[in-house]
Amino acid sequence: MDWLDKALDKEFDASSASGPLGEMVCPLLPMAVKAVQAFLQAGGLRKTAAVNPAAGLRMAVEDALSSCPRIEVSGAVPVEDGLGVLVADTETGEAGLLRFASNGEVAFEAVPELPTDAWADAIAAMEERFASAPVPGLVKLAEAGIPRKIIRERCYNAGYVIRDEVWTDPEGHEMVMERVAYTPEGHWIGDSRWAHKLIVTKGIHPQLADPGHSVCSVGFCQRERRWYGWSHRAMCGFGIGDKVFDSDWPQATEKTNPRRHGDKVIESLEEAKQAAVAFAKSVS
Repeated sequence: MDWLDKALDKEFDASSASGPLGEMVCPLLPMAVKAVQAFLQAGGLRKTAAVNPAAGLRMAVEDALSSCPRIEVSGAVPVEDGLGVLVADTETGEAGLLRFASNGEVAFEAVPELPTDAWADAIAAMEERFASAPVPGLVKLAEAGIPRKIIRERCYNAGYVIRDEVWTDPEGHEMVMERVAYTPEGHWIGDSRWAHKLIVTKGIHPQLADPGHSVCSVGFCQRERRWYGWSHRAMCGFGIGDKVFDSDWPQATEKTNPRRHGDKVIESLEEAKQAAVAFAKSVS
């Protein structure tokens, strides 16, 4: 923990700022050091960091940058002689790295310049590997109406809310749930990676397929004019000209495209939504 104490006690060198993201990030860190230190003294961050230094550092930086909702803290990664925290501007897509060295030095550096499409491809590949909808076990807990205590919450301009929570299962066991994502209306999306993939990368606005459900499983993509349905197993979008999804369609095989999994042609976005709801139900 000494390295984290040193980093928080040290005067941050704002001269390392480069580019619009650096100019936003750097001035915020020294102003928020006292708040982060207070959180350390309360025991929450110190306990987390003792077990998982990367998670502790990510939580500290997220607190420090909470006054700027357009900045997203993506996670902590090992760097030479310390840990680094990845940050990104959700409005411009610019990304950077806050480096916390073991000697207490803190610096900001922009992510090495890459062609826009190459950077987007790299992010998409990472999301495809790690992002997925909530697994059935968590969905069942949520459906049971278990108590959830909010530890911390942050709203993003992209259109979702990230919370660290404590969930208490029916037997009374507590689980710390980091970076749980919700819609602004309070509907559960999944984790932060899944929310970012849906909302930022794909442009889908998630919602409940049914008011009685506990997790979002459908959403509309304005730029594609498609309704999407999903679960932890699969995802598919439906638009005008596709077929209304019929899980019992007799002509279907394992290779049938879900967009052709039925007889009726979709003629309206309302029918596209019906197809997405039906698909989400079939793969849940």
